[in-house]
Amino acid sequence: MGQLREIYSDFLADAEKLNRDRRSLSGFFKLLFPGKTQLSNRSGTFAEEIASYAAALTEEDDVDSILCYVIGTGLEAKGELALSLILTAVWQYFVPFIPCLEPECAQAFARQIEEGYPLRARTPVMEVFLRSLHERGAQ
Repeated sequence: MGQLREIYSDFLADAEKLNRDRRSLSGFFKLLFPGKTQLSNRSGTFAEEIASYAAALTEEDDVDSILCYVIGTGLEAKGELALSLILTAVWQYFVPFIPCLEPECAQAFARQIEEGYPLRARTPVMEVFLRSLHERGAQ
């Protein structure tokens, strides 16, 4: 779990720094150079790190705590659209571990996501994740 927190912490620190830098350079320069943002570049690295972390997980790992952290971090960033989309997109790497959850825990996570993101605000990744939680919760 420490490695996961470190990956998230590094990414969130970089995102905050890039956000501050972007604000100071917005306006004229943004019109001249509208290409990919540095945040989208950094998000690719973040996604790779999360994918590697998730691939190394086993059923013996504390999946409840890991999913609680991953979901919670995505919900906390809800106010910042770009960051929220990145943090919820990596949920896809944790779908294989949903069957390791207790059904009650899966139901609680599903409620948390449904309360945090109304249907119209959900991405396809969220829908797949939520569907998996509901399937596990029904067992």
